[in-house]
Amino acid sequence: MRQLSELDASFLYLESESAPMHIGGIYLFDARDRKEPLAFSTFVAYLRSRLHVVPLFRQRLKEIPLRLGRPYWIDDPGFSIERHLAYVNLGTNGQLTSLQELSERILEEPLKRDRPLWHITFVDGFRIDEDDPKSEGFALIVKLHHAAIDAFSGEEI
Repeated sequence: MRQLSELDASFLYLESESAPMHIGGIYLFDARDRKEPLAFSTFVAYLRSRLHVVPLFRQRLKEIPLRLGRPYWIDDPGFSIERHLAYVNLGTNGQLTSLQELSERILEEPLKRDRPLWHITFVDGFRIDEDDPKSEGFALIVKLHHAAIDAFSGEEI
C-alpha cells in the first residue's frame, strides 16, 4: 500500500467526464517481416508474463472517506487482465483514418476507477502502407492515468 503524492492526487481531483487525465499513445507495428501477424492471445500471454515488473498494473485506488486524505494504491484482489484489454479488427478498413477515428473514441473515455488505471486496445488488420494490401501490421492504443505515472514508473513501463 502506497499513498499518492499531492501531484498524483491532483490529477484525480482535476479529472472530469470532459477532461480525462490519462495519457495515451498509439503504437504502430509492421508485421511484414513476420511469417504471420502477432496473435492477440500471444500478446495477452506476454503481458501476463510481464505484469510482475510493474506492480502498479495490478493496483487500484483506495479512496479515503470524505477526501480527508490522499488515496492509496492497493493490490486489486479481483485483478483480471481481461478487464484491461480489448481486441478490435479493422477488417478491410485497415487504413490510418479508421485507426485515428477508433483512437479518438477510445482515448476520450475516462478510465474506470474501480480497477487499475490502464487499458490497452489491440487493433488487428491495420495496414502500414494503405496502397499495399499485404502490408499488415497491428496497433496498440494505450491509456494510462496521469496519477499512475511519473518519471520513475514511466521508465519501468
